[in-house]
Amino acid sequence: MKDFLEKFSSFKPKVIFLVHARRHLLQDMWAPHTTINMAERNRYGDTPLHVAAFKGDWQQVKVLLQDKAVDVNASNNYGDTPIHYSVAQEQLEVLKVLLAPSTGVDVNAVDQDSYAPLHYASYIGHVKMIQVLLDHVNINVNIVDKHANTPLHYAAFSGHASALKALLSSKLIDVNSKNQHANTPLYYAAWQGHVEAVQALVATTGIELMVKNKYGHTPFDAANGDRHSECLELLYHAVHKKGH
Repeated sequence: MKDFLEKFSSFKPKVIFLVHARRHLLQDMWAPHTTINMAERNRYGDTPLHVAAFKGDWQQVKVLLQDKAVDVNASNNYGDTPIHYSVAQEQLEVLKVLLAPSTGVDVNAVDQDSYAPLHYASYIGHVKMIQVLLDHVNINVNIVDKHANTPLHYAAFSGHASALKALLSSKLIDVNSKNQHANTPLYYAAWQGHVEAVQALVATTGIELMVKNKYGHTPFDAANGDRHSECLELLYHAVHKKGH
């Protein structure tokens, strides 16, 4: 349990780090009207395409992608690719350009912590980005990080009900996916007291309401332990409706 808390608490600062810590380097990597060296990288390993994605300059991204020397899937020192930056910065138009069929982008690219763009979008709760990512032919909606958390785990933990519903709209979603602790998205939604998320999950076809984790705890136990009465009530009615 402690490991999970530490992992999720470390995720948000990483996104914030992407957005803020390298801002000056990304903004000043090249001056306007200068020739861009496609092989140039800053000390974090960011390429010009990383920079354009970070800035939200979708037109510049388009121009850069026309150069055969540009690697759309280039990763920096932290394993982040331009598509990671576009999502972390919530640059929807850049994301759309990067996801064009002609680019060869890896929509499931993972960073050094095995976070994919869909993990980022789900944690942030950016519904339109989630929808755009889900529309990509190669998207893996159940992709896992190094702790076996799926995007649905992140949406449930964060309480982004709209993002969670967007993920649930995928026919390929595994609503009962388990991470390394055998915790499901429903477990985390209940544990965090996210009423709308719990409501959406219990209404999903195929949901397992009383699945136990490695410690023998169910979503009902998670809600009860933290005294989330509304979540408990939703789970109680759902369990009795299904005849458990």
